Parts: sequence; structure tokens; C-alpha cells
Amino acid sequence: QESVRKDQISHFVLRLAYCRTEDLRRWLVDHESELLRVRFQELLPAEQHAFLARNGLAMKALTEQEFMQHRDFLYTSVQCYNSGIDANRVRTASGKEGSKMFFKVPFERVAELVRKRH
Repeated sequence: QESVRKDQISHFVLRLAYCRTEDLRRWLVDHESELLRVRFQELLPAEQHAFLARNGLAMKALTEQEFMQHRDFLYTSVQCYNSGIDANRVRTASGKEGSKMFFKVPFERVAELVRKRH
């Protein structure tokens, strides 16, 4: 796993370089979060579930029916909150595609997860 090792080393070097000010720390966290989001979206659904389980994140993907039932709300939310998800992709997604884009989060975890975004 040489690539994982290099990734970890570069992460810690960047943390050292960007720890001088709050603005630099925030910049690094934002970009590291974006990298994680992109890498997560590139995983197959089974790999996404394995990642969530391995990291103790009790989240399940929406079912196709749940996505279709809430698609308009999800589309509006994605537009309003600049989440990095293409809103038009949400609007036009089938139930099968949409069920891979969103996860159910226990309500009591929402505030914590949102607070950690920035």
C-alpha cells in the first residue's frame, strides 16, 4: 500500500505547513474534505458501505423509493447549500442513481456533522 503511505505522509506535511493561521487551517480542511468527497464518490456502492462501516459511521444509503419520494426536496437542498453535488444530476436521476448519492443520517448526528464541515 505504497500509495496510501504517500497519501498519509503528504497529509501530515500539509498539516505542518498550514497550521500557522486559522485561515490556512480552514483552507486545508476545506480542500481535504473535498478530496475525501471526490474519492468517496468514485467508490463502488459496496466499497462506500465498507468505508462507512470501517469508520464507525452508521449511515445507510437511501432506497430507490425514498430517493424518488424526496427527490424535489433533495434537489432544492443541493441548490441552496452548495454541497458539491450537481443539482441537475439530482433532478434527472433515476431512483437507482439517486439512491447512490444520498445517505440517511441519524437525526442526533446531524448537528455534529454539519458543525464539522468547516
